[in-house]
Amino acid sequence: MAVTTKTERYNGLDLGRAILMLLGIVFHSALIFKVNGGWEVSNNSTSSIFNEISQYIHYFRMEAFYIIAGFFFFLVFEKHGLKATLKDRLLKLGIPLVIVGLTFNSMMNLLIDDNRSNYMGVNYILEGQWVFHLWFIGNLILYYVLLSPLLLILCRWKKTGISNKFVLIITFILTPILVALLSQPAANLPGRLLFVSFGAFNYYLPFFILGMIYWKTRSIVIPFLTIQVSIVLLLVFSFLNIINQHVSIVELSWTLSKAFDSLMNLCLAISVICFFSSLGKNKSKMVSKLVNSSYSIYLLHQPITILIFVFLIEDLNINAYLGFFALCTLVYLSSYFLHTKIVMKYPLLLFLLNGKK
Repeated sequence: MAVTTKTERYNGLDLGRAILMLLGIVFHSALIFKVNGGWEVSNNSTSSIFNEISQYIHYFRMEAFYIIAGFFFFLVFEKHGLKATLKDRLLKLGIPLVIVGLTFNSMMNLLIDDNRSNYMGVNYILEGQWVFHLWFIGNLILYYVLLSPLLLILCRWKKTGISNKFVLIITFILTPILVALLSQPAANLPGRLLFVSFGAFNYYLPFFILGMIYWKTRSIVIPFLTIQVSIVLLLVFSFLNIINQHVSIVELSWTLSKAFDSLMNLCLAISVICFFSSLGKNKSKMVSKLVNSSYSIYLLHQPITILIFVFLIEDLNINAYLGFFALCTLVYLSSYFLHTKIVMKYPLLLFLLNGKK
């Protein structure tokens, strides 16, 4: 197919993708300070507000990320072609996945678990225990490979007849139904094999496809990425969440409950996308630095979070709010420092930890 050489820059979506990755610091830090956290490590002083923070971030974060990822996958494909796109995506995702997973993540595992034998066997690799927070990268790799034929199909999709109503139906009816249908068989699959998380793979697949469709219908979608639409969808999410808390939909039907939950999360995810798309329209140096560093920060943030908490925050015995703020700040600053002062300075590290040549 023909390869285009000029593509509009979607700075707001770039910013949204970066913020969603950086929210990993907030999300994982909140797990440490939430009541009955049950995460890898936990603080003595806790607060239920961190249960709320982690829950609400979990509602939208990965759904929004996969929508944006699908959008940019199609964009890069139309700009560079399929072969170059797959090569670029697989290098950028696969190399850091293996390097960070087998080094930083493994050192993190050893830090929080004295039983070294758990991290020396074949099962450690096969069962994906080395992946941890990088599970979304493994799923993305498979999406890029398996959905390549869909790119070619969508390229032949005629825009004639595509309307606002058609996009709304795909978004708020077909996508939640597809999520529910794909989630049921995933319940019978193993949790993780190598770098693939089967339940998450099936659940987030429709959101990634939706992002691809949004690129194809961008002339309709982009004008709707406004603050006004963001507020409307936030209100819809709040209304659906109230229903979800007072009506036991799962007693009626597990499939209906899954579709309802995904619809609720989808409304909040698109609301967040609209917000950041509007916020980041005008590119600035600060936004550029944030966007350029976000991938490295996400790759490194969980091991750094555990390290700073175990060796610094935990022994201070400070209250949960101050500890949470200190942890988030220190993790971001140290991750950003590593990216700008070390990773960016050495081409080999930039390739191994960021996938960039």
